[in-house]
Parts: sequence; C-alpha cells; structure tokens
Amino acid sequence: EREAAERAGAWAASLAVLRVGVVVCQLRIDPHVSDALLAHAILPLERLSNAKHAAPAVAALSGARSVASLSHADSSSLEESLGRVGGATLHRVGARTHVLLLPPDREGTQG
Repeated sequence: EREAAERAGAWAASLAVLRVGVVVCQLRIDPHVSDALLAHAILPLERLSNAKHAAPAVAALSGARSVASLSHADSSSLEESLGRVGGATLHRVGARTHVLLLPPDREGTQG
C-alpha cells in the first residue's frame, strides 16, 4: 500500500515537472494515483465516456498520444506523448458534471 502511494507520488511529481495539468484516462484511475495527481495540482479525468469518439477528440484537440500503461511508459516516451490544452472548465448540466477542454490557442478564456 505504501509502496503504491510512493510510486504514484513519484509519477505525479514527474508530471508536475513537465507542467502537466490534466491526465485523461478511459478507465478508472487508481485512488493512489488520483490523490497524488491532485496533490500536485493535476486534474485526473477518469472513465472518459464514449471512448470510441472522446479519446480521438481529446487527441485531436491536444496533440496527445495514448499511453497503454503507465507501468510500461518511461519518462522520455511519456514526454513525447503529452499534448497541450488551453484549460479545463467544469460545467454542471442537471445532475451531471461535464468537463470542457479548451484548445491551446484559447488559453485563459472561458468557454
């Protein structure tokens, strides 16, 4: 348990050094990883709905490439996979919360 938290913390710290602000995952993010990301002011977005359409849309918007598993990604391949967004805002519609990712050229604007 402690080892998993330490690994997650080290991984989140390495992402923070790369100035990562959002991590998007199609699956559930392990609570250790989620906590570590939040501790480094990185927004973890898990269970990306409609992965068939949403994942390619996020990739097209940001330029990011999918990483199959963090346990197999070294720092150089991870850095090459990073994309860029202009920001992320939360919008509540009824009982559901949606995340709006802004394109890089709209950094600092509200959509």
